Amino acid sequence: MKKKAKVRGTSASIAAAKGHTDGGKTAHPAVSQSLSLLSEISQEITCVLDRDELFGRIADRVKKVVDYHLFSVMLWNEKSTQLEIVFSVHFGEPIPARFRVPLYNYGSTFR
Repeated sequence: MKKKAKVRGTSASIAAAKGHTDGGKTAHPAVSQSLSLLSEISQEITCVLDRDELFGRIADRVKKVVDYHLFSVMLWNEKSTQLEIVFSVHFGEPIPARFRVPLYNYGSTFR
C-alpha cells in the first residue's frame, strides 16, 4: 500500500496541473492550464519586489490564457473608499492609470 503525500499550497496547484489528483485521473485541460497559471503567478509574487514589474509579469502570464486587449489591476484605497487602477496595459503598452471606482453596497454596513 502506497502512502499518500500531503500536498499543500503551490505544490497542490502544480500536482493538479500535472493531473496527479483524484486518484491519478487526468485533470481537464482548462483546469490544468488555470492551475499552472496560478502556480506561475504565485512564484512571481514571491520573487518580484517592484509592484509595476510584478503586475507586468502577471499580465504576461494571463495573456497566455486570456486573449485580452486591456488588462488592469485595481486596488482598494481605504482612505478614499474607492478601487483605483494602479496598473494598466492596452494591447501590450502601458497606459496611465487614472480611473477610480467608488463602491456602494446599499442595505449593509459596507460603504
